[in-house]
Amino acid sequence: MKKAIITAAAVAFTCGGFAFADIEGDTFAAMDADGDAAVTEAEFTAFVTADGEITGDEASLQFAVLAGEDGVLLREEYDAVMGVKEDAADYGDTSSADPAETEGE
Repeated sequence: MKKAIITAAAVAFTCGGFAFADIEGDTFAAMDADGDAAVTEAEFTAFVTADGEITGDEASLQFAVLAGEDGVLLREEYDAVMGVKEDAADYGDTSSADPAETEGE
């Protein structure tokens, strides 16, 4: 598992554009075109090849590393690879956050 995460992180780092293409927003949500909380290979490929810098073959290889054996990329997997803090408030869901922390939003 640790090796897979390191490998995936290396792929993400070396493939430049896709990991931070939506730096102002939620990249995972941008990749998840149908909003089902799982990124398929087709969704991933469409997203990472949109700027023309990555080929479909390169995208397929990246996806295979990132998604693992089940063939879908979940937010938790993406966040682990990208080093994103796991916090519901990071995704706009403040229902589990401390009410004092969300006052005035």
